[in-house]
Amino acid sequence: MSIQLRFVFLALSVCATVTPTLAFESAPARTAESPAQTLAVGDAAPALVVETWLKGTPVEAFAPGKVYLVDVFATWCGPCIRSAPHLGELQAKYEDQGLVVIGLSSVDKRGNTRRAVEKMLADKPELMEYAVAWDKERTTTNALMTAAGRTSIPAAFLIDRNGKIAFIGHPDQVDGVLAQVIAGTHDLSRLSSDYKTRFANETRGAALQQEYAEAFKKKDWPGVLEVADKLLALDAAKFGVMAAMKFRVLVRELDACDKGYTFVKAHFAGPGKNDWMAMAAVAFEIVDPGSKIKSRDLVYALELCNRANDMAGGKEAPVLDTIARVHYMQGDLEKAVEYAEKAAALEKNLVPTLERYRAELAEKKK
Repeated sequence: MSIQLRFVFLALSVCATVTPTLAFESAPARTAESPAQTLAVGDAAPALVVETWLKGTPVEAFAPGKVYLVDVFATWCGPCIRSAPHLGELQAKYEDQGLVVIGLSSVDKRGNTRRAVEKMLADKPELMEYAVAWDKERTTTNALMTAAGRTSIPAAFLIDRNGKIAFIGHPDQVDGVLAQVIAGTHDLSRLSSDYKTRFANETRGAALQQEYAEAFKKKDWPGVLEVADKLLALDAAKFGVMAAMKFRVLVRELDACDKGYTFVKAHFAGPGKNDWMAMAAVAFEIVDPGSKIKSRDLVYALELCNRANDMAGGKEAPVLDTIARVHYMQGDLEKAVEYAEKAAALEKNLVPTLERYRAELAEKKK
């Protein structure tokens, strides 16, 4: 299961103290205690100071005429590891056009060490097909992360041929801007303006997430719904998990199934049309045996699952498992087994479910 989807499901099914921040561990989130921002898109990149290069050709400085993509990572960070192959693909794609990708890591309070990074590179040499630097004194890490007010990783910093920062954010979202920077067609002024708006939204979102957590803890369901709506209005893509949480509250806590289905159908036809994780989470809520939902629209759950599965490329075990559950609840054991096999191939802990479906199918065929 991907780190992102794991936390979406966790937020939906574990406890009221789980906040939407956890649901997006991979997103560069802001919090109310985030440091002040002194570095933003449009600013000159700080000097590159690296004590040790663990892989690739050492880079002495950000040279004019080159494009640099610096990705801050740690060995314990699942989303960082997941993003690494894509960064390698970008390095290979644009290397002849002057791109230099740098993985930057340093000691932290969560156990990241130089030895851990070296071991990871030795065990999986194909994981990071680009230069990797160990920032012993956190000089460059602080000059980027702290100055930019970033509090979570992975965090990518794209530097154009003139030494200006053109992108700050999740490495999975850099492709479009990178293509423009490589071609020299990027509008730095517009990128700067867009980033400042997004940064302000992150700060506002952090405050709203705290309100949400407090309301959830108090079981103030009207308050939860109000804050969820505010977060979705602020950034429906970033806070898409709120759509699933709102559905959960409506159908579980307020026994308002009609309102819940009306809301998610409108949301997934509009701002959430590409949010496969939220779709999967809503579908899971509909078929979850532990849910108190009184109206289980299995046809709609299957529609959401199939859409989510297509968007995820058929590679997410929980989505496949949920499809299997829908078919099982519809009485189609053959389809249930078909998708359970795909899910179990990706997640071994789903094998018992597969075996149960197989046993029931065999019994039915007697």
